[in-house]
Amino acid sequence: MTVRRFPLIAILLLSVTLVLSGCTSAETNDLSDPDNLTQWGFSEHSTDKKITIGLALGTLKEERWANERMFFEEEAKKKGALVITEDANMDEERQKEQIRSLIEKQVDVLVIVAVNEKTAAESVAEAKKAGIPVLAYSRMIQNADLDAFIGFDAVKIGETLAKAATENVPKGNYMIINGAPIDNNAKQQKIGYNNILGTLADRGDISIICEGWCENWSPEKAYELTKAALDDNGSRIDAIIASNDGMAGGAIRALEEYGLEGSVFVTGTDGELAALRRIAKGTQSVTLLFPQKEFAEEGARAAISLANKMIPADATGKTNNGFGDIPTIFARFVLVTRDNIDKVISEQGLYNREEIYQEPGK
Repeated sequence: MTVRRFPLIAILLLSVTLVLSGCTSAETNDLSDPDNLTQWGFSEHSTDKKITIGLALGTLKEERWANERMFFEEEAKKKGALVITEDANMDEERQKEQIRSLIEKQVDVLVIVAVNEKTAAESVAEAKKAGIPVLAYSRMIQNADLDAFIGFDAVKIGETLAKAATENVPKGNYMIINGAPIDNNAKQQKIGYNNILGTLADRGDISIICEGWCENWSPEKAYELTKAALDDNGSRIDAIIASNDGMAGGAIRALEEYGLEGSVFVTGTDGELAALRRIAKGTQSVTLLFPQKEFAEEGARAAISLANKMIPADATGKTNNGFGDIPTIFARFVLVTRDNIDKVISEQGLYNREEIYQEPGK
């Protein structure tokens, strides 16, 4: 039997025709379409895949966190990233489940505002096992393999509040209202208070007549502590160092019931609108304003850097969390008093003068 063979030139022409046919079939083999890349042996990661950020918040009840969520998400969107936000409502177990869900969704980076540093450390370990980088936001997570931290020097915050109080009330009865006992920031602020108040107390210039902790940074608990302290000490309190504005508001509510509002030096932090109004009115003495927009935008950019396997450029500091020295972005804060409130609110642009000086509730 005779076998006919195709001439070599015919085979080559046929091959070229098939290749050209494949290249012109854009409908099914478009290399710009990520869904088609695997047909050609490419990985999805060889394109500019949209980054997904998992943002696990401790709470959205406080004004600060609602603002920062908005600024964070807006900045991420500008940079082409998607944010999936979860609110734990100050429930550590709920946050743990929410983070596990974000891990299962295969987010590219996790940003955690921890409810409980110990529970959060377990969640960090789960994320790292899944190959997901983690940014601790505002609250350091102890003994965890973090990729970066953005936050404040909480010891310095405590020292700043205590200095403001002692410069205005160098002698007298002091009360300290600490934040949540499971929050590392609250513990660090207390160290700062002690650094300043300890010497004065040892010397007898001041007397710390009451100190308490407020689970979940509760304003209601701060109110109860202040009311009990007033009852126990014949209403003789000269200064109250409250660790945030919500708790300052609770303490001032108790002072109002005793007719003492404006006569006791009261601190706070966060620069909430209600606190700024109290400072303008004279019932709260100081707050620490964190530039929320600047901070949240920096956090979003840091998260994107980590998703791209890079240490954030502004992480020039280090914070030891028990696991190791964590690359840190330290944010700035501003002490707001009645003397500088107009200047500060004008510079920050978060609120306008009319909002500050109107009566609360109007």
